[in-house]
Amino acid sequence: PGPETPSALLLTVEGGGDDPRATLLVCGPAGGLHPDPATACRLVARVDGHLDALDVRPGPCTREYAPVTARAVGFWQDRPIAYTRTFDNRCELRRGTDALFDF
Repeated sequence: PGPETPSALLLTVEGGGDDPRATLLVCGPAGGLHPDPATACRLVARVDGHLDALDVRPGPCTREYAPVTARAVGFWQDRPIAYTRTFDNRCELRRGTDALFDF
């Protein structure tokens, strides 16, 4: 499942000792520059664009503190999206958002 209306999100990740990265995710149909747009669109559709509700892969992570900030701005179903969340490390980012910020 995906959005009924074409949707687009600019996704960025910065911190954790790496250079900042960004990509464009387009859904309805899935596309853009994201390496796995179909999976990423399904994740966003599952929470109807409310990215704070994502918590998809529970499990252990190292206790390493290397903060990583994930951001998403754009539109989902004609609704503006503005999401920012800082995770303790890349593992926590991956556990909390799965493939959405995996680029």
